[in-house]
Amino acid sequence: MRGVTKLRSWNKDHKIHTHVYYNAIKAMKHRENLFAHVTLLKERAEANPADALNDEEYCKYLLIRSSEKSPSGYTVSVKENVINKDLETAGWMVIRPTISIQFATNNAHH
Repeated sequence: MRGVTKLRSWNKDHKIHTHVYYNAIKAMKHRENLFAHVTLLKERAEANPADALNDEEYCKYLLIRSSEKSPSGYTVSVKENVINKDLETAGWMVIRPTISIQFATNNAHH
């Protein structure tokens, strides 16, 4: 795991340390799991496209369209933009600690 800590502005008067970590192994596992999942969905959708059209999970990752040229009457393709969006943050973790601001009060009696 690799990481970096940077001092960032919380507001005009306060700064906090932000910790950013990247876990390449976690990112790779997420990628492999996602590709395996989408490959399985595509295989199932190609076998039974009419049912896949009514399933939210299939429609999230796959574009299923009618086609007169295809023997099944449908074409099935992967929505690469959805895969890429899902992988953008794979393996990244950002920690921004919360801050509490306490103000000193003067309890002196006159």
